[in-house]
Amino acid sequence: DVHSMPRQNIEITVRGPPNARVWGKWQLDKNCHGIFQGLTCALVRDLEYVHVEYRTFTILCIGGPWEMEHVDIRAGGPAGALILYDTSRMDLRWCGVGGIDDGEFRCQEGIVVKDASMCNVTSSFLEFCGGALADCGVAISMQNQAILRVNASVFQHNYNHIQIMNHPIVRSGNCTFWNHSYALWLAYETATEGSQLALEHARIYGPVWRNEWRPNILVEVNNQRFSRHLTPDAPASSTSTTTRVNPRVRTAAMAAATEAAERAAAAADAAEAAFE
Repeated sequence: DVHSMPRQNIEITVRGPPNARVWGKWQLDKNCHGIFQGLTCALVRDLEYVHVEYRTFTILCIGGPWEMEHVDIRAGGPAGALILYDTSRMDLRWCGVGGIDDGEFRCQEGIVVKDASMCNVTSSFLEFCGGALADCGVAISMQNQAILRVNASVFQHNYNHIQIMNHPIVRSGNCTFWNHSYALWLAYETATEGSQLALEHARIYGPVWRNEWRPNILVEVNNQRFSRHLTPDAPASSTSTTTRVNPRVRTAAMAAATEAAERAAAAADAAEAAFE
């Protein structure tokens, strides 16, 4: 009986040689953790299929912590690349996430972070997500009480770059946003009540907000805006000059909220470990 078997925490290492590609779906269970290095994970769906959450993602993560280094996570057609839910933890460094190309094999969603999950993205590309014909699609969708930190990364060729739903915490530093319909999108008016966004040292080429709604706590520090007709030549530096929206007070509030959420996640992990 599988339900009577002892719970184990299994460590997994997946490494690939240059140009290694693995086609299909991965499910990273709550009793597993580990690292992926140096390979491409990809899923392609026929255009006639309907994108269904939990079923049509290349990687579905329930637990962790997981590390992704020099990994491409790709999806083509009505599918998503990566979803984290429950209390998942994942760090992505030097990765590419999104669709397979800028044509028929764009994906609908790049990364979805929901529930009480946490995702850190560093020095990565998020691209080829969504499309004008469907008037939807995002590179990163933040939902529930999830936490995202994204640094020194490039968002490009997406219909929307970051979508905020419910009450997540989002921090973006030294990122470049370009070739999009909209960079930021609060999907529901209720997201204005508890969501938090810090956008620092960003370079944004084109429209910023999809609608008039804004997060409950909004920090904008040293950001630069450019015409959508220009092309970025490098990620943003900290020498930008534009500062807006009372950063001292709101940065402190966001830091306190982030620390509280992290303490809650640590308490949940400790409780689960005690249960084991």
